[in-house]
Amino acid sequence: MKNILTLFIVAVSFFATKTAADEVDFTVTPILDGDQTVINQIISAKYHEQQSLGFNLQNNTDDTININIKTAIPDLDSKGNQIFSDCNTFLKAPQTITLPPRDSQDVTIDYKPEAFKKDFDGEIANAVLFCQGDKSVKYIVNVRKNDNKDTENIIVEKSEATILNQKRFIRILLKNDSNTWLNNVLIDSHILDQATKQSESHQFSHIAPNSKIEILIPISEKFKAGTYLTMTSVQTASRTWQLKSQFKLSTSKINLLNGQEQPIHKGKHSKTFYYVSVLFILLILTIIFQFRFIQKHNQI
Repeated sequence: MKNILTLFIVAVSFFATKTAADEVDFTVTPILDGDQTVINQIISAKYHEQQSLGFNLQNNTDDTININIKTAIPDLDSKGNQIFSDCNTFLKAPQTITLPPRDSQDVTIDYKPEAFKKDFDGEIANAVLFCQGDKSVKYIVNVRKNDNKDTENIIVEKSEATILNQKRFIRILLKNDSNTWLNNVLIDSHILDQATKQSESHQFSHIAPNSKIEILIPISEKFKAGTYLTMTSVQTASRTWQLKSQFKLSTSKINLLNGQEQPIHKGKHSKTFYYVSVLFILLILTIIFQFRFIQKHNQI
């Protein structure tokens, strides 16, 4: 019985590994150098000038394939799914690698020197994505300049009203404003709108350094004009934050969000219409008087 169970586990593990490998037609292998380690596709490195990151790409098919390489910041959406934004990365990678059938190639990804001019504690994180169509192999890269730890910190970057899939939400954008990973994070967000109190709770296992987290709080009623106050509690194993933010909604803004037609504004457009109308009437009267004058002249 024990042998059967072992064979079953091995078979399931093989199937899971093969399924994951079948997602793309190539294999990515990190080439480690100096103070670089890799565990579960997470690379940890200490920054040194003139040093870079290395990867070997192997084409596992009998066809020529193109691999697009992207660098990004690993953010999180409201459901805890990892999303990637390609702004302000500290890595510079070649855009496309073409691999002939069964061929392999070493790829170098460089650090951007300007990102490491100043000394800092903790570590900063980027993602490297090796893409084939809409599928990809992802590596997280954590880079430090020293072995000191940074202090955890998280802030509210923005709060606003928004419409997604014809549903109303209050969107709160949080940012890990530190060079350290936040682990086992509990986030509870509240909206106080007059007498209405709504909340949304989330738990995230990891939040990358300097990354952003999106919180969406559903709103059942139509938006109202006025000031909205958001209060967010963030808790890690070592710290707790109570974060407040506010934003205002004007009448024109809520009409747009609620799908109501905007009224015609009185002002320059209405004055222009008035003057054009007067000129048009004067033109008609001039034509009538001119016509009558010609008729009288012909009778004489």
